[in-house]
Amino acid sequence: MRRLHAVISVVILLGSLALPAGAAAESVTVRDNAFDPATTKATVGQTVVWETGSTTSDSHNVREDGKIFYSGPPDSGFTFKRVFSAGTFHYFCEVHGFRGGGMDGTVKVPVKLLDAPSGSDFTVVWATSSSNTGTRYTVQYRVGSGVWKNWKTKVTVGKATFTQGSSGTRYSFRAKSLKGDAESKWSPVISTSA
Repeated sequence: MRRLHAVISVVILLGSLALPAGAAAESVTVRDNAFDPATTKATVGQTVVWETGSTTSDSHNVREDGKIFYSGPPDSGFTFKRVFSAGTFHYFCEVHGFRGGGMDGTVKVPVKLLDAPSGSDFTVVWATSSSNTGTRYTVQYRVGSGVWKNWKTKVTVGKATFTQGSSGTRYSFRAKSLKGDAESKWSPVISTSA
């Protein structure tokens, strides 16, 4: 019995080590006239869950402006989930809101930098294999406070290695997700110095 307990403990420990930091879902409560919180910050690959509140009496739904995601027709009790790629996603309830106002909210997801530098190349991540808020992605960077330059345009991969130029240089990144004819707004900017 002790051996079984030890094996189970090791399996649980190893399983917990495999979970990325920040992997817990972000929750948005659907209230009668508002999403709570109205602005949600998530990481690439993180799930956001919308669920009707216990005192909600009206029918609601969740629709991203360009229908990158859509929960379906309004309902009085629902749970809706999405796994996010980089971008800024404005959404609304079709009953009580509209594109740009009313009962609306925003999910903001910056790119992720892995192995971020000390004078070496590093990986920029804008989507995971489980992300379902885009099928193509555009990623831009800038050096210092210079102009934004396209780095990856309408690619289907979710990450790439960025090869640095000069040591001591500040690099900034932003991305947007595209699905069909719809696209998110630019993600929040992430910067790093080489």
